Amino acid sequence: MASPVTAAHAAAQMAINGLLFFYAAGTPGVSYGDNATIRLDADNEAQPDGLLRIEPAAGGKCRLARDGYYDGPPELILEIAYSTVAHDLHEKFKVYRRNKVPEYVVWQIQEERLDFFAYRSGKYASLPLEEGVIRSHAFPGLWLATKSLLTGDVRKALACLQTGVDKPEHAAFARKLQTATR
Repeated sequence: MASPVTAAHAAAQMAINGLLFFYAAGTPGVSYGDNATIRLDADNEAQPDGLLRIEPAAGGKCRLARDGYYDGPPELILEIAYSTVAHDLHEKFKVYRRNKVPEYVVWQIQEERLDFFAYRSGKYASLPLEEGVIRSHAFPGLWLATKSLLTGDVRKALACLQTGVDKPEHAAFARKLQTATR
């Protein structure tokens, strides 16, 4: 039997994975995953609540193995933390950092907090909020409206993401990936 999951965890996971799905659907060369196993190295397998990856043909490092699992770090990993905050912000944090996962998102349900870390120079640094929005560096146009997500206003969160996807930076990124996959 699987580990128990609270309704709050399930709702948060559905909301943010919906945004990742929407982003990937509008970005050629990007794919998403939900609860997929990732072999990061010889000693570490992870099963994050969500992920985004750049397809290998477009320069991504995370590959789909013949056995159906992912090998190598995706560009973004998402964890929803209810009772697992210590694990997600310590053990997993260290494993993801050691494997150079470019971006790591931790949604802390009970703390009503969304942390977005970017790998820079061997360590993770928090990405700053810009007008209540976290903007991904690995995925231009991936804008997450933290307050809207935390309060369950998925409609506003989706509108914010659409604003990011409509920016020229996202269009340039999508063209670059599309060109690389041809």
